[in-house]
Amino acid sequence: MIRNTFAILWVAVIVLFGSMLFYYLEFSIVNSVRKKDSPSAVYDLSDFNFDKNNVVALSGGAYFYKDTLLNPADSAFEALTPTGYSIISKKWNHFLGDSKLSVGHGYGTFAFKIRVPKPGMYAIKANDIKSSYKIFINGTDMGGSGVVGKSAETMKPSRYQMEYYFYAATKTIDVLIQVSNFQNRKGGLTGLIHFGSSRAIALQKTKQVGIELFIVGSLFILFIYHLVLYAFRRRDKSTLYFSMLCLIMFLRLGYIGEKIFLDTFSFLGWYVSLKTEYISFFGIPVFTALFLRELFPKELSKQVVKATTITSIGFVVLILSLSPTAFSYLPIISLFPFGILAVYLLAVIFIAMLRGREFAKPMFVGFFVYFLLSLHDALYYAKIINSVNLMPLGLFVATFSQAYVLARKSSSAYLRAEKLSDKLSEYAHNLEDIVRSRTKEIESQKHELEHNAKALKENNKELVRLVNFKQNMTNMMIHDLKAPLNSIVGFAELSADNNEYSKYILNSGWEMENLIQNILDVDRYESTEFKTNKTETNLHKLVNYAYENVYFIITGNKIDFINQVPADIDMSIDKHAIYRLFTNIFSNAVKYGGKNITLKVDAEMVSDESGDYIKISIYNSGNSIAPDKINRVFNQYDSNSDELKDLSYSSGIGLTFCKLAVDAHGGSIDVESGKNKGVTFWFTIPL
Repeated sequence: MIRNTFAILWVAVIVLFGSMLFYYLEFSIVNSVRKKDSPSAVYDLSDFNFDKNNVVALSGGAYFYKDTLLNPADSAFEALTPTGYSIISKKWNHFLGDSKLSVGHGYGTFAFKIRVPKPGMYAIKANDIKSSYKIFINGTDMGGSGVVGKSAETMKPSRYQMEYYFYAATKTIDVLIQVSNFQNRKGGLTGLIHFGSSRAIALQKTKQVGIELFIVGSLFILFIYHLVLYAFRRRDKSTLYFSMLCLIMFLRLGYIGEKIFLDTFSFLGWYVSLKTEYISFFGIPVFTALFLRELFPKELSKQVVKATTITSIGFVVLILSLSPTAFSYLPIISLFPFGILAVYLLAVIFIAMLRGREFAKPMFVGFFVYFLLSLHDALYYAKIINSVNLMPLGLFVATFSQAYVLARKSSSAYLRAEKLSDKLSEYAHNLEDIVRSRTKEIESQKHELEHNAKALKENNKELVRLVNFKQNMTNMMIHDLKAPLNSIVGFAELSADNNEYSKYILNSGWEMENLIQNILDVDRYESTEFKTNKTETNLHKLVNYAYENVYFIITGNKIDFINQVPADIDMSIDKHAIYRLFTNIFSNAVKYGGKNITLKVDAEMVSDESGDYIKISIYNSGNSIAPDKINRVFNQYDSNSDELKDLSYSSGIGLTFCKLAVDAHGGSIDVESGKNKGVTFWFTIPL
């Protein structure tokens, strides 16, 4: 359906383009009468049928009188000898090399005659006469465009396209045209002169203006539409570049052809209108390249677009800074680079079309037509051919092809959006079914989870009850064991001096009591926070006291005990916890260090980023700890049955308590050992 609509639209555009092209060619070629070069400068149209609204393009010759502004009332006019024989629509620059006319500046008068089949109402239309003129028909001043003068100061340039209607009482019409130019590189009768019945000329004017108004209005609407489109969707810059291209074409078309903007914007004046025409000429390549770059980024080089932009900006700067005579050469200078650019862009679109790029075909058709008609107009402006300005038609086709592409892009986006919307609706409908199904599953799972949660709650209660029971039983057993153990240790101490076996009983009892106390403390402090009860304590005395309490368990071991802790160190610590720490480390050293060892305790002040500490080192020269076990000495219940065989160091639960005690004080604890280097336990307590 959409393709059929676009096909109908293309057919309508082709018909409209063909109609306008036929109209242009109808009065520019079919009715063009070339007068052979003749000294008489007479156009014999006595056999021409003016009743069919035909228009004749006078492209023959005329007498030219250099450096004089002749008036039909001058008595010497008939006796004057013409300077030369000029061709209408040709510039006068070539006439005399020793004159200012060689650069197009100067003034003069053109004269020719027209023979008609009968008297009646006729009209003459003057096109593109540089830069001001005044016309006399059969001796009557018909007016002109601008003010004719003999210098740049006395003349006033103008660009209006004028028609002059008159009644011819005889079959011969005398035409005299005064021309002056001091602003353009070329001067004289640089455009065609159309002649016909007053009705035919008026009809031609109406048709020409109507076509240009149609194209100009279309360009302005496209400019506004795509600019608004870009405002709502700025990610797609092709709409912005196309809107700017439409604006540039809108301005240019208004100042060429019938120059309809001269009346609409008459307040701008001749100078501004001329610069606007030239600047718009150099704006078209820039926005055309930028637009095509957005459509075919893989085919159109970014460097080419950049070079085109820089070149065009350079030309615009020259137009703004130079005089009209100087910058009127710029279009001719730019024909070569912009001609190459046009061929390159056509090649880019053609390659994109061969590669199957979307929208390449309509773009190629539009730009190919525009390229051909632009080439035609370039030849026309260079006065190589006599024709009319066909660029408006080229602009129309090129603009329509670009608008067609953007419309297709927009419609494709809308179609994709509609398809996505349909899919979303379908997904939404399916989602409702999925949600209902999942809701049922979740409700079922919820009931199951509630059932499991209830069971877990009951199991948790049972586990808590068992843990509490275990805790209570442990505490009860430990406390019940401590009473008989205290009795055993007490009686063993009474007979230890007289009985060797009593010493072993005393040693074993003390170790069992210490083990029970470690189990009780570790169990309590792992379950709750270890809260220290700090008091001011002399560290040297605490070390001696701890050693004295383990000394009696030594049975035949030779221990050299050295307390190097300074006697003046008093610290705020939990005396009971640190005492237990020393006793545990001392007892391990005595039990597993060997028969003859040195036990040395030292203390020093250390500092780091976190503050000041007392570092206490406990060294024994006995057996070292195996390397594979040194990292596990502070793990709870970490001991091995073969530790005496491989001379490893047993930690047990006592060292676990040591770590808890040091952590509670905010310090750290570690052990160092090596082969034949003994064992050193060290810990820090912050000041």
